[in-house]
Amino acid sequence: MYTNVGRDARRALQLGHSSSYIAYLQIIWLIIAVTLFSNGTRKIQKFKKQILKNTFFSRKPILRLVNKSLDFICFLRYNIYRKSQKNCITGETKVENNKKLIFLVDDNIMHLSTGQAVLQPEYTVITIPSGEKLLFILKKTKPDLILLDVEMPGMSGYDVIKEIKANSETADIPVIFLTGKNEESNEFLGLSLGAVDYIAKPFSKTILLKRIEQQLTLKAFTDDLEKMVDERTEKIQRLQNGIIFVLADTVENRDKCTGGHIERTTEYIKLLVGAMAAHGVYTGDIRGLDLTLLVSSARLHDAGKITVSDAILNKPGRLTDEEFSIMKNHAKEGERIINQIVSRTEEDGDFLHNARLFAGYHHERWDGKGYPYGLEGEKIPVQGRIMALADVYDALISERPYKKAFTHENAMKIIYEGRGAQFDPFLTDLFMRLSDKIKKISEAGKNEKAQ
Repeated sequence: MYTNVGRDARRALQLGHSSSYIAYLQIIWLIIAVTLFSNGTRKIQKFKKQILKNTFFSRKPILRLVNKSLDFICFLRYNIYRKSQKNCITGETKVENNKKLIFLVDDNIMHLSTGQAVLQPEYTVITIPSGEKLLFILKKTKPDLILLDVEMPGMSGYDVIKEIKANSETADIPVIFLTGKNEESNEFLGLSLGAVDYIAKPFSKTILLKRIEQQLTLKAFTDDLEKMVDERTEKIQRLQNGIIFVLADTVENRDKCTGGHIERTTEYIKLLVGAMAAHGVYTGDIRGLDLTLLVSSARLHDAGKITVSDAILNKPGRLTDEEFSIMKNHAKEGERIINQIVSRTEEDGDFLHNARLFAGYHHERWDGKGYPYGLEGEKIPVQGRIMALADVYDALISERPYKKAFTHENAMKIIYEGRGAQFDPFLTDLFMRLSDKIKKISEAGKNEKAQ
């Protein structure tokens, strides 16, 4: 079909007034080559309709020439687009020879083709024709860097970068704006939204490659630094956990009646806190908390028992009122001990903050009849309300000199009867839903103790 374009041009020139025809045809091809090829197919078709309104083009040979020429441009654009987008269809790509992966986003096919030609020798390049397509592909593939146009149909580059930076999975991807909008206000806006650089078109090949290299080097350095910090933090966390285990075991070993209590209650709390996060229970109280630190700090809830004498702590029978009054002081004493650690280390991070609340408030009651402060309802820190359930349940299923161990079913019944009186009603409902998992933890703990 398209091989006949030249033949139709020759026939058009034979109609007479060849210089006029040649001038018109040169203008047509100049417009097509410079303007239309870089525009969308719809714009080409619109131009086609407009140009055919001119009576000059009503002659059949010229009409055929114009039709076939413009259709041929659309055909070329389509094939170039398909070739450039072959990896863009599914969002899957192969990075060869450990090359860095760059996403080039622009609605202009010529810009995509030119940019890919410049970058391809150094990087693996995926060309993407719109912001919407980019956001879709980012769900599957994360590039090392994004080159993003500003002015695009649909979502602009500014709209797209807002979405990228709002998503924790993509927020750390460096974004460079590559655009014809080179006013200072546009550059300031782009950088304010999180872009690492702003390059105006037409760009210099060497400058573009150097700026990309600089940003990728900076990103690699930042990633290495974050890795070092994470490793250091993990090491400190292991050391902290080791100290906690020793302190908690020291307290528990003095109490001959509560073997395995700390391990089991920690597992109950881990289960309960996970369910709170999953079901949206008291999200305002636990949002922003490091749940690992929260669970770990619960091990110190009985730290105050270190101040209670062995005679009271290991008494084989029930405690007298006076002895029980002394025993109740362990909640305040635990809070005081942790406060001393805070004051001497000048450190009051999440771990010690949570530990203090677990220690000082785990014997408070929802109805305000608990100790040591007699708080009620949500005035009791959520750490205390969580520990109250775990602590009482474990005490019920454990044997004591003055009582036999309750079955899991009876213990859960007693817990539920305390709903809205001793225990937070919402946490109690969640605790009941976890009954089977809690039973497995308690039985595993008993088996370990028997061995």
